[in-house]
Amino acid sequence: MKRENLEILPCLFKREKCWKIDDLSEQLDYSVISVRLFLKQVGYYRSITCNAKWYTLQYIPTFDSNGLWVYNNIVFSKHGNLNQTIAYFVNKSSHGLTANEIADTVSSPCHVTLNKMMKSNQIYRISAGRKYIYLSNNEAFHNS
Repeated sequence: MKRENLEILPCLFKREKCWKIDDLSEQLDYSVISVRLFLKQVGYYRSITCNAKWYTLQYIPTFDSNGLWVYNNIVFSKHGNLNQTIAYFVNKSSHGLTANEIADTVSSPCHVTLNKMMKSNQIYRISAGRKYIYLSNNEAFHNS
């Protein structure tokens, strides 16, 4: 990668803290694949809301105590993508979390993601009346 691209990228993020990949591609006049490589070299976070369409550089977010950063209603997580972030909160909870509690924490509805995670055994759930409680499948968290 050319050195000037590594220098231009932070300049763009000084102008706007969050960018969509297509807009970065247009600004840099490089393919989306190349821009993803540039981002990987510099370090970035991808949003866990808005269909993961937004990017920011790793040094920009100021994460809250939950490891989340909200900028213009776009949520980023230091825990990774939406699945990793949900797993983090479910694993951390000793009593489990409802879908509404998780959605409130990550500022996004996540029923579809929770169902996929449950079906792939990343988490499990129990019925509690008219709602489900999502629990950790990770033994390390059960034993800590």
